[in-house]
Parts: sequence; C-alpha cells; structure tokens
Amino acid sequence: MKKLVLPGLLTTCALTAAPLMANDFSDHRVVMTTIEFLTTGENGMAGGIEILRKDLGNGQLTQDFVYDDPRSSWRTGPGVHYGIKTGNLTDDVNVSDEVGSMRLAVDTWDAQGCSNMMLVENAVDPVSQGLVQKFFNTGIIDLSLTEADVTQVGFLGGADFPYFAANTNVLGVAFTLSWVDGSGNLTDIDTNGKADVAVREIYYNDDFEWSDAEIAPDGTIDFPTVAIHEMGHGFSMAHFGMIARKKGELVAHPRAIMNAIYGGQLREPTGRDKGSHCANWAQWPNN
Repeated sequence: MKKLVLPGLLTTCALTAAPLMANDFSDHRVVMTTIEFLTTGENGMAGGIEILRKDLGNGQLTQDFVYDDPRSSWRTGPGVHYGIKTGNLTDDVNVSDEVGSMRLAVDTWDAQGCSNMMLVENAVDPVSQGLVQKFFNTGIIDLSLTEADVTQVGFLGGADFPYFAANTNVLGVAFTLSWVDGSGNLTDIDTNGKADVAVREIYYNDDFEWSDAEIAPDGTIDFPTVAIHEMGHGFSMAHFGMIARKKGELVAHPRAIMNAIYGGQLREPTGRDKGSHCANWAQWPNN
C-alpha cells in the first residue's frame, strides 16, 4: 500500500577528512561520504515558532567534481557526465513521464545562463544495479558499475533497495562517493579547497505515491519538484533557507527548490537557487 505524504525535513549526514594533493593516483579508491535525503514530516507544536535550521553558508556542498579527472574512466571528455536509467520506473497512476521529469531536472540546472557545466549524457544500462544499490546489498563498492558522474538510478522500493527498507520515511536520496588516497584521506587534486567527488547516484522511493501532473492530487509527491532538488545535490548544491515549525507546520524562508523541506510543487529555481548554482558553476572548471 502506498503511503500518504506530509511535508518533510531534508537532512544531511556527512563524513569529512583532510584533502590531499596527489600526483600518483594508483592507490586512490572511492568511499561513500555524504547522504542527502528527503523525509516525511512529523507533528509539531500546537502553536508558536520553533527554529529548526538557520540559513547558513553559500548553498554549496564541500565536495565537487574535478575537471577532466583522470581517475574517472567513465568520461569521454572533460565535462560533467550524467546518466538516466530508463528501466527503473514507477507504475503510479498519476505519473505519465518519469524519464521526462528526470531529464527536466538536468535541463533545469543546465539552462541557467550564468554557467556552463559542459554536460555530456552517457549511454547507461537502463536496468543494471546501481553502485550504491549493490553497496547496500553486499557492503561492496564496485566502481565497475559506474557509468557516469551523476546517475539518476530511478524508482526502487524497500524490497529492492535496503536503504529504503531501513528508512521508510525517505522520499528521495542523493549519495556522494568521493576519492580517497591510500591513507584514507579525501583528495583535492585540483587544489580548489573542495574534496574530489567521484560519483553521485540518486534514488526515488517507490513505496510512496508520486505524480507528475500539473496539479498533484492530494496525498501524492510532485516528482519533478523532488527530481530537480535531488539533481541540485547532484550538481553540488547544498540546502539553504531558514526552516521553522509554526503551529505544527514546517515552513521555509525564503522559499526555494533547495530548501531543507519538501513544501509542495516548485519546479522553477528561485533567485536564491540560481545564485547558489551560479556561484559554483560560473567558475567551472575552477569550482
């Protein structure tokens, strides 16, 4: 049975280590470092305002892709390569084109005129197991499964994805896997002050009821909104905006796609979204 949805918190769990300049990459490997996930909400207070998250930072994650990274064997050139698995779809009756929504999520950020991410779409196996999916099934990070820098793996339920089975209130999740050297230190081979991202994968929880209709029916989640948000993480954007609980309802200010709560349909980047994205990608390849 699909679940009804309440507004929810978007929370970060991050691991950090000192970056390392490296010239010999032979002992570099990939580890999971960051998880960004959207959850259903909880009942709040009867009244008043409780501040849950202040608006801090520049809206950028502390890890980013390396231009023309020699360790990324799945690249055919220096740009950021993305993939969309077209076989992991949902059968929800209010969804008509989830692949189109996943493409919209990529195009929404690529369309910002201030930036040129030099995006390249890789041909990917439509139904093969994701790197993170295999990790949660086996505990093994198998880099041979990687087909792009950022991949939207698609819809999976808890029966197929142990992460969702253990976190039943998560709507969508973006995983960051980063390069470490032989000593386990995060690397920074382009010396830009940010740890080097190897791979990001995005998953959507098919145990919820989704919609891509112009007006989402009650009890459903607007898929394009969530996909654009998660691709924001895929392109190194962090959460921003003050989050508070007012009379039992979660509210965000200013309203933006990259707020740390799901607040209903929002498919166009706001000024704050654009500013965060541009502050990072207008400098590419020197992010």
